[in-house]
Amino acid sequence: MYQPRNHIRIIIPVLILILCSGCSYMTSYGRAVHRARTALNAGDFDTAVRESVRALSLKSDLDEGLSLLEAAFPAAVRQHEGRIAVIKNGDDEFKWDAVVKEYEQLQNLVSLLDGLNNSIKLRILDKAEIEDYASLLQFSLEKSADAHYQAGVRLSRETKKKNYRSAAVQFKIANRILPGFKDAAELYTQYRRKGMLVVALLPFENKSGKTRFGDIGETVTTGLIAAMIGDSSLNEFVQIVRHDKLELVINEQQLSESGMAGPASVELGNILEAQQIISGAITQIIISPPKHHKTNKRLKRSVVVDRVSYTGEDGKKHMRKIYGDVHARAVLHEVTAGATVMANYSLIDVETGQVLFTKNIEGNWQFSDTWATFSGDVRALNSEITALSRKKQLPIPSNEELVASATSNLEEQLWRSIKAALRTLQ
Repeated sequence: MYQPRNHIRIIIPVLILILCSGCSYMTSYGRAVHRARTALNAGDFDTAVRESVRALSLKSDLDEGLSLLEAAFPAAVRQHEGRIAVIKNGDDEFKWDAVVKEYEQLQNLVSLLDGLNNSIKLRILDKAEIEDYASLLQFSLEKSADAHYQAGVRLSRETKKKNYRSAAVQFKIANRILPGFKDAAELYTQYRRKGMLVVALLPFENKSGKTRFGDIGETVTTGLIAAMIGDSSLNEFVQIVRHDKLELVINEQQLSESGMAGPASVELGNILEAQQIISGAITQIIISPPKHHKTNKRLKRSVVVDRVSYTGEDGKKHMRKIYGDVHARAVLHEVTAGATVMANYSLIDVETGQVLFTKNIEGNWQFSDTWATFSGDVRALNSEITALSRKKQLPIPSNEELVASATSNLEEQLWRSIKAALRTLQ
């Protein structure tokens, strides 16, 4: 006679066996094996090695992870060595930089095996027939550093400041690749100094005709000098003439700010031993006075205005809501104000007197505040007007405050432009 329960006893163990064999992917080991196999099939041998090692670190006694590593590691080694051969045969002046990266990756691959069982590690290394990558890497580092060093020597023979700066960069790279390489550090210092671009920032003159907002020209000049001195990415090869030295020379030469344009600025640059001069002026100050905009809104909403009791068919007392319309009148307020400060500047080559770059810049500041007032039943207000009615009105900035904020924005815009212009000269 057929026994359903006996049939179930047979099926359940079979299902469990199938599920267990198919669920290895759900374990950390299974996922690592899956990633290693996928990477191996895709030719991403470095990843295949990393995932195989991860799998073996979880279960070192399983053959699947070991077989994947035995396939992936030699393939990764041959791939990097093949790339190295191609790079070495190339004509790139700095090809040894790329060779260094390949040997570093080979060393990293070897170091991945350090966490494995020693017998497994030796088995993998023997099969891959690896070389002494530490020695090869050191040799490549020396070749890479020397390539940059020789480039610096070649560039230093050119008697132009731009070439001196390029030479200094190459000497710095050589010393970074191998600290203490030859005299690269000393040559970097020497040619950085020889290639230094000395820039004098002349005081910005206020030509706007508006003087009641203070000395905006001096404010902008001071802000720009602080930005230039504080920018480490720029001042490696740019030296700013100290402001006190500039003022001393101006006073000694009995120059006024209005007399420093054109030939006078070039003459001043020569006295300061500057190669470039930045000369600028505040041209306009525009104030947008406060404007108060009002928008009227009539609001209506149906709400519960009363409740009455009644006896239902069940003989019990109930409450009925009585709805009615409530009304309110809201006023949306918006106050706006603003200021614009305009300036222009020129970058002048002292030796030739040529204007290398000139640009008009403006700084802006806008103030805006919104709030609401209402009369009538508060229940008629929507959520937006309710929130605005609870908001306190902000104090309207004075003209002086608006101009100060616009001037700060102008400094930022000027600095970005001047920095970009100076970079073109490096």
